[in-house]
This record gives sequence, structure tokens and C-alpha cells, in this order.
Amino acid sequence: MYALANKQMELKSLEDEYRRKIDKIKTDLEAMEQVICLFDGNCSETIEKLNNRSGTRIFNKRNKYFIKGECKKLILTVLRTAKEPLKSDEITTSIIKIRNLENEDFIKIQKSILVQLNVLEENNLAYKFDRVGLNYLWKIKD
Repeated sequence: MYALANKQMELKSLEDEYRRKIDKIKTDLEAMEQVICLFDGNCSETIEKLNNRSGTRIFNKRNKYFIKGECKKLILTVLRTAKEPLKSDEITTSIIKIRNLENEDFIKIQKSILVQLNVLEENNLAYKFDRVGLNYLWKIKD
């Protein structure tokens, strides 16, 4: 019982510490907003732009189909077990079967897979073997 009580006290002190840190960050943010408003007449719009990150930077967004790194691993597994190069729609179909995903989301899943295929190509793990119509045949690097 004493160990549990000690652990509870430890967690409560951590909670208090983090609450103080959060309060300090909120205070700093408010001060930064005031400084921005001093130099920018339309500060609310500027702050909104900064908070939305609507600049030229591209941020990685998570999707609801795969956790971090899972899509790459599944693509590599499918390509590794394939006897011949595969089109992206064949890779997508295989991954949908492996993960038991909804076939209705085929286009969205395929977009994620195409992005990851290009990343794998940049990392020299897979390559475009040939082109068939509008599709590429993908193969794993040996």
C-alpha cells in the first residue's frame, strides 16, 4: 500500500509540474500575440495563418488507415513476396486484404501507398520497373 501511495504522490507532483509548465507556455503565447499585434494592424489574421501553418511548408499528416511506418512495411512485404513487379492498384488490393480495410476507401488508400512508393524509391528500397499505360510496375531493389 505504501508503494502505491508513494507512486500516487509522485504522479500528483508530476501533474502539478506539467500544469505549471502549461500555464507558463500559455502566458508566453499571450505575450507573443500582444507583440504581434503591436507590429501588425491585422494581427488576428496573421496569428490565424501562423497557427494553421498555411505557408509553403508541407507537414506530414497521419491518416486513419496506417500507423507510422506501417504502410512502408506492408508495401515492402507485398513487393518482397511478389514473384513479378506489381502495379500500384495490385499493391493496394493486397494491402487492403492483409489489413482487412474497407474496399470503399480504395482511392484514399492508394494515394497513401503511392506517396510511400515514391518515398521508398527516394530511399533506394523500391523502383519503377516498367510502365504499363498510366501505371508503373513496382519492384523491390535487390
